Amino acid sequence: APTFKIAIASGPGSGASETVGDTLYLLDVEDGDLYWSQHLVTDACSANAAPADPTALDFGPTRDGVIDRVVVGDLGGRVWTLDPTGDPMTTTATALFDSQAVTGEAEPITASISFLQNGAVPELLFGTGGSDSADAESASARGAVPGA
Repeated sequence: APTFKIAIASGPGSGASETVGDTLYLLDVEDGDLYWSQHLVTDACSANAAPADPTALDFGPTRDGVIDRVVVGDLGGRVWTLDPTGDPMTTTATALFDSQAVTGEAEPITASISFLQNGAVPELLFGTGGSDSADAESASARGAVPGA
């Protein structure tokens, strides 16, 4: 029988020098037990905080109702991807997109990421900005990341 899980992010951090709010959790819906947690860490800064709800992706030719990936944006302008079916001891978060590599600025991703199955290619749709810490002049990175 399938087990149902829920992905949640720990929310925004409380300060620029703290690693608070930088964790993605996968919980068992039935009893609330923690299946795994992953720190979204690239440096020692709360810019890794994930303020938005994670997005669960079911992609591929069958669209079988099994979640293939979980993605979430962070305040550092990165999109993270994880395999929720992997071994909890070895599953790691991977930065799939980094706004700083595209625009030269770390532009926050504060809203949930949308998903589109474009034929055989899964695409992630998102924008940056929407945070008090976002620079209104440069908050312009938008992405469609194929092959999530």
